[in-house]
Amino acid sequence: MRGSKNSLMIEGLAGRARKSLTNRRFSGVTDALYMSNLAFFEKTFLQFFVVSSHIAVVAIFISFTANRTTAERVRIATIATIVALLLFLFTAAFGLKLFESMNISLNAFKIAGSVILFIASMDLILGKLEENTMHSEKHFFDITIAPLAIPVIAGPACLTAVINLKSAAVNSTQHASVYLAIVLVEITLYIALYVAAKKIELFTPVVLRIGTRLSGFLLCAMAVQNFLAGCHGARLF
Repeated sequence: MRGSKNSLMIEGLAGRARKSLTNRRFSGVTDALYMSNLAFFEKTFLQFFVVSSHIAVVAIFISFTANRTTAERVRIATIATIVALLLFLFTAAFGLKLFESMNISLNAFKIAGSVILFIASMDLILGKLEENTMHSEKHFFDITIAPLAIPVIAGPACLTAVINLKSAAVNSTQHASVYLAIVLVEITLYIALYVAAKKIELFTPVVLRIGTRLSGFLLCAMAVQNFLAGCHGARLF
């Protein structure tokens, strides 16, 4: 009897030990997965934030909207940010599959975007924006959708980053992290544009003219860089 009781006690203790060890292992795996997902989110947010180039976008935004009212600048910032955000989310969900189904490469997208950027940069460098009908509804949407939303905010570099980050996600939490990072980065960009739209009167006309020309050169450099990257990726030279 004692032998059977002892064996039962030993089996019970062994069972508890195995259960405790299993729980600890499960807890360890859960903690490791949590830390992995958290690290992935931090990496995704930082990479997308850096590639979004908030300072450059704000400088270009000010150059394009210097002659508009505060309300119009806020409206432009709002529409451009929303359009870019929707494009980023769509790209994260369907971008790579869509490009593949239409036989469009990312390199072709870079080259096309560079053409739009180059045309916009010439308007800034040559001061043609001041000659346009700045308060017309047509020109309002001309600068809001293109080039401000696309490709200044949602440029080839950002769209490529979205696709790369989405393809790097290995579980549902990380996939959700990509969408969350996109939304948070666009919120920070909108805040920056909103502040710029409200405080543009702090810049004197001379500063605005200089900033406009410098933004034009910056935009031109971005256009050339995207063009060269697209041509190099397509092995055109």
